[in-house]
Amino acid sequence: MMRGMTYLTLSGMISFQLRDYINQLRAVEGSYIGGLGRKPVVDTRLFGEDGGPFRCEAEWNEFLLEVLVGTCPQVLKTMIRSQLRQDHKIILTHGDLHPSNILIRDGRIVALIDWERAGSYPEYLELISVLRGASWRAGYYHALFDIFPCRYDAEYIVDQFIGRLSGR
Repeated sequence: MMRGMTYLTLSGMISFQLRDYINQLRAVEGSYIGGLGRKPVVDTRLFGEDGGPFRCEAEWNEFLLEVLVGTCPQVLKTMIRSQLRQDHKIILTHGDLHPSNILIRDGRIVALIDWERAGSYPEYLELISVLRGASWRAGYYHALFDIFPCRYDAEYIVDQFIGRLSGR
């Protein structure tokens, strides 16, 4: 870590800044789902599985069902498929906005680091990715609904169910 830099600690200014950065990213709409430069998707759950880029959210959803849910009973795949929307906006996403990737100095964000998971993804994925490995004692996580413009409750529940079935 650079001298004088600290990991994210929550303050009103930092929350405001982070919300602004997220809104700037969300303003950049994508024409595919995948990594930057039309590369395959980059998702921590996939452990090297290549897929995409995908033309639409329906293709992305089928990939998630095939790769992550794999050989689970068809009845569970049908349940998940019924809950997967296909109408989210596709936006520019950092992909790994955990506190250790948000550097602050003097009470302000000075850098967002670790961009290798960035790409064009459904609008819910940025928040859901942060919540996957959350340390619920960190103040940052309690402020997420103030930082992100939407909650995506159903998408989070489906993501958790997919994770449980896939063991990832």
